[in-house]
Amino acid sequence: MHQRLLALAAIPFSLGAAEPTTLDSLVVTGSRTDAPAMRLARSVSVIDREAIEASQATSLAELLASRAGIEVLDFYGDGSRASFGLRGFGENAASNTLILLDGQPLNNPDIGSPDLGRIRLEDIERIEVLQGGSALWGNQAVGGVIHIVSRQTAAEGLRFERGEFDLVDVQGRSSAGNELWQITLSGSTRTADNYRDNNALDRQTGSLEARIQGTLAQGWLRIDGSDEHLQVPGGLFPAEADADRRQSAADFSGDFSSVDTFRLAAGLRAELGEDWQFDGRAARHDVNGRFQISFRGFASEPATQDRTVDSFNPQWTWRYRAGERDGHLALGSDLQRADYRLVSQFGEQRNEQSVDDLYLTALLPLPARLDLSLSARHSRIKDRISDPGPFGVLPQGRDYRHTETLGAAGLVWQANRGLWLSANWDQVLRYPKVDEYFGSGFTPDSIALQPQTGDNLELGLRLARGGLQGSVLLYRLALDNEIVYDPASFANTNLDRTTREGLNVTLHWALLPRLSLDLAYSLVDASLRGGNRIPLVADQHGQLAVNLDAGAGWHLQAQLQAASDRLAGGDTDASAAALPGYGVVNLAARWRRQGLQLHLKLLNALDREYAAIGFEDGFTGQVASYPLPGMHLRAGLSLEM
Repeated sequence: MHQRLLALAAIPFSLGAAEPTTLDSLVVTGSRTDAPAMRLARSVSVIDREAIEASQATSLAELLASRAGIEVLDFYGDGSRASFGLRGFGENAASNTLILLDGQPLNNPDIGSPDLGRIRLEDIERIEVLQGGSALWGNQAVGGVIHIVSRQTAAEGLRFERGEFDLVDVQGRSSAGNELWQITLSGSTRTADNYRDNNALDRQTGSLEARIQGTLAQGWLRIDGSDEHLQVPGGLFPAEADADRRQSAADFSGDFSSVDTFRLAAGLRAELGEDWQFDGRAARHDVNGRFQISFRGFASEPATQDRTVDSFNPQWTWRYRAGERDGHLALGSDLQRADYRLVSQFGEQRNEQSVDDLYLTALLPLPARLDLSLSARHSRIKDRISDPGPFGVLPQGRDYRHTETLGAAGLVWQANRGLWLSANWDQVLRYPKVDEYFGSGFTPDSIALQPQTGDNLELGLRLARGGLQGSVLLYRLALDNEIVYDPASFANTNLDRTTREGLNVTLHWALLPRLSLDLAYSLVDASLRGGNRIPLVADQHGQLAVNLDAGAGWHLQAQLQAASDRLAGGDTDASAAALPGYGVVNLAARWRRQGLQLHLKLLNALDREYAAIGFEDGFTGQVASYPLPGMHLRAGLSLEM
């Protein structure tokens, strides 16, 4: 493994030797303060508005699948039920990757993935991907952070898309205001039968945002909601997939998932004199769901699952000048209260969680073009667990408390105008989820679950030479008490020390004025106790894209996405058949003239048969996979004013 990592890390040094150029001063907020990305010790990659439009993606899952180091687990190929992971967590990706929307977490207090299918790409200004970051962002940022930043411009427009599987998608956005205030209203409707039988989707979303811009302060208020109904087709055994990849087994004929979401968020940023700044954010997030998810040969009944999460995140920042560079020191707090309620045929769960964190972070310019980053966090959590249903084995209102203190330090050296070297260390943290406090046979065997902690070490390189820009990241993530589900005992448990080692490589190469090449490659060695691979984690995945500016407003792209094989979910002993690796080719064409755009995209152009997700059936030993769409075409028209 180490030899492969070192050999691949040398790739960027063998490509090009043009005169060095200066990278744009890209400012990111994932560091909790506005700071140039190149001065941050931890690896940060940014998908900006132009890249989002060029991708012609219609969901976060489709967009992020092409980025180095991001593992996308998409059940149906439309992004309606997908989770995102960093650094090889597989089934537990949603519990070890922190998802932020405008600086506030969207993760659930339970093991369910955050509902990201409702987030429209048209409403996103950029996405910042940070590797690691628990000392900076707290609970669940073990693999890293995906920070979604909403658009703040007064862009108005209309988008219409039509595709196979009866896809119809309409989005609209309108704004009004002046230099002091702005109101933006947006909405969308999306319907599709999707590739599989019994997989129809019907979703409506809407949002209203108001912003006020003053001389010394600015504030914003955003209300958004969605109403989604999705039919759930279940997995297919190999013989079923061979007979008809699009079918849904009879056991799942009535399965569905309906989710209503409502989110109210507000923020205030104020200048407190020349050197001090206050930034306060608050949000309430309600997710109310009704679903029926069946098992083979086991009749299921409808259930309800409701979550309410309140968060408050105040921060005070002091900025100072050191020569030609700025430094800062920030003190803040992350406060969160969550209620979780599940009512099913097995009974009722009612759980509460409270998190109270205090953090300190600094960016300190040093001589010789060095920047030092420091972070510290003191975290406290309380879970109140009750399960009065037929499996009610936990005392009503029993509390479980944990306290952790974390630190991080990193150093960046700008060797010359086009080369940056970095080293970073940070401690990571994940607390048990409120629905993980259950042991074998629904007895309180796992009450002693401990928080998952560990150390993350990184070495990074970023370069810009002429038409070549790239990055290399080597990392080692060592965890104590990793929280996993043990299928042998039907219990959640803490593992002994586990490690993950990996490499991420990105490259943008402008071969000619109108021709460019993009490469994204990830290699990860992730294994459980005993040496078995972690299920649903591909050792290697990547993307190669060729982009051509054909003139007259036309942009053409050919893209290859590939992943190696991976174990099925639940197959911790590697006893079942692995999910095969795959390579998928996508072709896209876009014509743009001022604010008018026409786009065409042919996905899976070679009509490959593949699946990204599958689970081992505990009774038959077979793997039930979720086949993804074959070759299909999308066409769209958008107008932005």
